[in-house]
Amino acid sequence: MPIKVLIVEGGSVSIHVLERPANFLPWLRDIRSVSLRLGVWELMNGKEEILKRKAEQPANRTMADDTKAYDWCRQDIEKQQARIMTASLILIESVHDSIQNDIAEYKTPAKAFEYLRSKYEPNKARSLILALSKMEAITLRTGTTITEFANLLRNARNEVVAAGGTYDNVCMVAKLSRSLSKAYDDFVFNNIDLADKIPDFNTVVTSLMAFDIQLAVRNSNDEIRQKPGSDRHKQTVFG
Repeated sequence: MPIKVLIVEGGSVSIHVLERPANFLPWLRDIRSVSLRLGVWELMNGKEEILKRKAEQPANRTMADDTKAYDWCRQDIEKQQARIMTASLILIESVHDSIQNDIAEYKTPAKAFEYLRSKYEPNKARSLILALSKMEAITLRTGTTITEFANLLRNARNEVVAAGGTYDNVCMVAKLSRSLSKAYDDFVFNNIDLADKIPDFNTVVTSLMAFDIQLAVRNSNDEIRQKPGSDRHKQTVFG
């Protein structure tokens, strides 16, 4: 699944590149995230109305109210046009080269976005099944940090939401607890099972990071004790 670094408004962000229906949801999740951060998401999804230029400025420039109203309208339009360019750039740069020409002809990002959704978005039910299956497949694998693990869960949740499903805090905490190996049983028992109510996901992640450090130290000490020549190993061998 191709990933591209998108440079926009002086910043950079990694996004999935849309090239076929199979990667529509990761692409949608990424462009929604960057568009919300840059304040252009509603321009992209068509919820924000495109301002229209007046045919001409007020004929009587001596009337202060008319002049001020005209200036305000012009400034609003110019600001929106800059945001429209940003939204269009996000769409153009986030799709495969073979798709760029298909959306270049659209005058507004909303029209281009509508075209992409109509052509590449999978069936809603199928999209939700795929997103939920992807979520369920996530586990804390060896070599994966807790931060990376938590971000995998957050990204998968966003894909479920993008597919029209819901995945609230309870689901996130439950999924996290199911995705840990037996080495984390004590953590799950003390931090989730014994809690009066389901804790906040981010709070659980912070506690899990601390526990993981303690677990790594404990495992390291156990390895040292088991090495031939260590005091602990001698006690074990010779009683």
